[in-house]
Amino acid sequence: MIGEEIPRLSDLCRAFSGYPTGQGYRDVLVPWIPNVLRVLRDLEPYRGLNTRGNDYPVHHDDLHQWYALSRLHDHLILDFQKGEDFYGADPQQDGERRDWMARTGAASGPVAMASPDQYLEFFLALGFEPFDFLPYCPFRHEIVEVVEDPTWTGEAVVEHTFWPGWMFGEMLFARAGVRLRCAPDSINKKIAEDSRLYFTYWRVRRNASDLSHGWGSNSQWATSFRRDYDSGGYYHFNVDGKHPLGDGSEYAASFAPDRWKMHTEWEGELGDDALTMEERIELLVNRCFVRCDKSDDDRWPYDDTYTSIHQKSL
Repeated sequence: MIGEEIPRLSDLCRAFSGYPTGQGYRDVLVPWIPNVLRVLRDLEPYRGLNTRGNDYPVHHDDLHQWYALSRLHDHLILDFQKGEDFYGADPQQDGERRDWMARTGAASGPVAMASPDQYLEFFLALGFEPFDFLPYCPFRHEIVEVVEDPTWTGEAVVEHTFWPGWMFGEMLFARAGVRLRCAPDSINKKIAEDSRLYFTYWRVRRNASDLSHGWGSNSQWATSFRRDYDSGGYYHFNVDGKHPLGDGSEYAASFAPDRWKMHTEWEGELGDDALTMEERIELLVNRCFVRCDKSDDDRWPYDDTYTSIHQKSL
């Protein structure tokens, strides 16, 4: 409709996270469902990967709307991370992160105001498709806890799901949080559980980083959602990234000459802490390190992209 004002999902996220009572689901989320469905009608093309056979423009404003909804999701899974079955290891957040959260009105992180059942009802009402157990795959699963089993000889398996994941057609909206059982040499327990989660606004017990961090109360909403797709027998990670991982020459060619010079100089300054191609892929695919023991601070996976066939081990 011409002249129709499109609801801003950042307004929903702010209204919910700042609601003063415990009735945020009833008073904020439920009344907003028609508005969110209105936004999702315009975002319907994103159900499929934009290819030659399914061509559509990708707008920054669309990605900002997706980001706001994903950030609301980070608020809504807080109750799952406070349950009796949740992994109770020591929190990893640093003081700088907590100071920033305090300045933006959430001193100890988002305040939960929806039960797990209400969370499920909300995203089902919006038309998202849930998944939980499925065979373990870092495309779909965020590692919360690792059980290292010296008797285990097969691939890592999902032993427990803390919160479900969600798909929007072929597009991944949110990964499921899981406990894995695996052989000790498969995934490093401490690294996989404690390393910094990128492309993530907030978790209860571990450091998280996304491109909204450090910006003001308005500017932070101009953050783009990371688009991952399960399409045509391939996993496509961060499809809006500029630098394809895998082939070193193709990766280098994706930089402008001056940018490549700056990149290699920075890598040289890092020395042994610079990431190999395999480690870059590990970080992008998992959104954190799961084996690499190099520093997880101040990495920049946001411009990288990667495609992997389903059968390939990640």
